Amino acid sequence: MKNTHRFFIFSFMLSAGMFLAGCMEFEYTGREFPSLAGARMTKFFEKKDDLPPGAYEIIGRAKIIAPGSCDREDIRIKLVEEASRRGADAVCLVSVSRIEVGLFEDDGRFDGPSERTMNPYNLTPDGSPIQDDMAGKRVGLDAETHKAVKIAVRALFLKDKKALEKIISEREKQLDRIISKPSALPGREN
Repeated sequence: MKNTHRFFIFSFMLSAGMFLAGCMEFEYTGREFPSLAGARMTKFFEKKDDLPPGAYEIIGRAKIIAPGSCDREDIRIKLVEEASRRGADAVCLVSVSRIEVGLFEDDGRFDGPSERTMNPYNLTPDGSPIQDDMAGKRVGLDAETHKAVKIAVRALFLKDKKALEKIISEREKQLDRIISKPSALPGREN
């Protein structure tokens, strides 16, 4: 019973995280390599100062735009998953900022449903809403303007220099074989 309860909680948390991750916009520019195996986890660095000097080379840049209500951990998970999928050994945050993406009005005086239905005549000539006060006198409503906010994250995808040198060396050998023996091309017979 206890394990079933934990399973449902875990499932709910996972689906909530996937829902939020689905609301994120992700962009990547850079080189890609084979995905990392499960044993090799992509490392995450909060700032450039945390990187070991000379250990990594930049292979790409990522950008995430997420809802303002998104959790920092969800963004970290998304970056690590995308980096791992693209063969990056590490991710380093460059910037995290909140950006205003729009304005919306909110009437702070709404006192719940009334017996009267809202209709086009419940507006003043300039279009602002009106309501009756406690004495039955018509008053205009003050609307508050709120800003919609999103989170913009920029990060670097990094590859271990030794692993990168090994991959490049293997690709150069493969290219040399293809150039020296054109018959080595796939699908080409002697």
